[in-house]
Order: sequence, then structure tokens, then C-alpha cells
Amino acid sequence: MVQVGFIGLGQMGAGMVPNLAKKYPHEKPLLIFNRNNTKSQELADALQKEGTAVAVAESIGDLVQKSDVIFTCLANDAAITQTIDTAIASGDVTGKLFVDSSTVAQKCTDALSELLVAKGAKFVAAPVFGVPAVAAAGQLVFVLASSNEKWIDEVIPFTTGVMGRKYIDLRGRPVGTASTLKLQGNHFVLSMVLTLSESMLLAETNGLGGDAILEFVETVFGGPYGAYAKRLISGDYATNEPRFAVDNALKDAGHIKDLGDSNGVKLATIEEVIRLLKIVKGEVGPTGDMPGMYGAKRVEVGLPYKK
Repeated sequence: MVQVGFIGLGQMGAGMVPNLAKKYPHEKPLLIFNRNNTKSQELADALQKEGTAVAVAESIGDLVQKSDVIFTCLANDAAITQTIDTAIASGDVTGKLFVDSSTVAQKCTDALSELLVAKGAKFVAAPVFGVPAVAAAGQLVFVLASSNEKWIDEVIPFTTGVMGRKYIDLRGRPVGTASTLKLQGNHFVLSMVLTLSESMLLAETNGLGGDAILEFVETVFGGPYGAYAKRLISGDYATNEPRFAVDNALKDAGHIKDLGDSNGVKLATIEEVIRLLKIVKGEVGPTGDMPGMYGAKRVEVGLPYKK
């Protein structure tokens, strides 16, 4: 019988776990672990009340040693590296399949893969596209890459119809390319929000009005353009519950800039994103949200951060 475990209950992980627990045909209760044990227990209690079989592991090592498939979704490179080091130190990991959905640098993913495979484990990089609400709805898009194509096939059943709506298969390419695509995808997102922030503020200062920009992007572009434009115009970017925390956004933007620098490509939009995100953090601290770039632009022209 296959035992599945999930490590990391940040906003994204907390959205992924319920779908994994409910929609995948588990033979044993899904094991979960988070550094904050209270958070793990609260989620497990909520799912158990719904009749979903979930159990809380005592530690990373406990979960890894009891599981055959281990999903991880951690905040940054240091967190996932430390988690995998702990997993390996817990005992024999031969034959265990590790699936990582953290957003990290390509070199980090490559290193994790090499380390685990050298210990006899299997590893698939599986970063995801989508905000926490998309994760909760089971509509994530997975990016899959591995040093062994057969391992990708083992992960696919957990994606479409379970935690996601689609997957992008990068078989035949180095495992780290999954992280590269994730970062380049976030380049689009960060650049989009930067453009919306600039254009929305321009419309407010030249008399056109933000409502006109909102109607334009909803009519012409739709999708995430309209969703983010609504967040800017409503002031939702300045709440105390960030959907894309400023520290994570800065981490991703830094990785994207490094990717450009290492390949001789200047990414001017990302440099501006980093500058504005630093203003966001200075204004509201770690509770800042990525679309707070709009608030940062407002501050620069003498307006309040919050609309």
C-alpha cells in the first residue's frame, strides 16, 4: 500500500493538501507535517470532520520514513534544502519519490535532485502556477521535470483532476528547467502587475480614472489582468493577509534577475519590481503583498500607500 505525505503548510501547501487528501485514491491516511504543529493539527481536524483520512506526522523524519511519496512545498531555497537534508538524515530513503513544488533557483533544484538520487531516492521537480485560491480550487498548473522520465509518470496522477487542472511536461530536459520555467512564468506575473500599477496610477493622476483602465483590461485581456486590476482599484493589495508575500516576491524577483544576469539578458522590469517591492516592505513590513507595488508608486507621487 502506498503512503503519501506532504510537508509544508504555507498558503500554497494548505490549499493543495485538501485536494490531495480528498481526490487522490489513498490506501492510507495522508500524512502531513508543518513546522507549526498547531497549523498541521488544525488542518487535519478540519479534514477529519469532513470524513477525510489525514494524520499529522511527529516530525519530518517520521513522515519521510513512513511515506513512499513525499510532496514538499516550502517558502524558499534554504527551507527546502534544510528539509531534504533532514529527510536524508532520518534514515534510508531508497526508492522513495520526492516531489517538490517550491519556487526556487534552478541550481537549488539541480542540487536537490543530485543529492536525493545519490541516496537511492527518486525526485521530480513540480513547481506550480496559481495563487492560494487557485490551489484551494484544485486548478493549479504543474511543471514537471526529472532526471528520469519514468518518475514523471508516477507524479502525473496527482496533478490533473487532483491538485491541478493541467501539467506542463518537460521530460527530456534537465530537472532544473522546471524551476527556470516557473521563474520565467513569475516574470510575466510581476511585469504584468508592475504595468497595471503604473497605468492605474497614471490614469488616476491624468483624470482618466482607474475605472477606465479596469474596464479596458477586463475587455481586452481578461483573466489575471482583470483580477489584479480589481485588487488595485479596491485597495485589496493593502490588507494584512498577503496572497503573495513581499518576501517571497523579492526572493522570486531576485532569482529571475540572477537568471537574466547569468545569461547576459538585462531584465529592466524586474529591476524596477525589486525597487518597488523594497518600498512595499519599508512601508508595511513582511505583511506586504506583491501588488503593493501600486501602493509604492502612490507613495512616490505623494499619495497614501493605501488607496
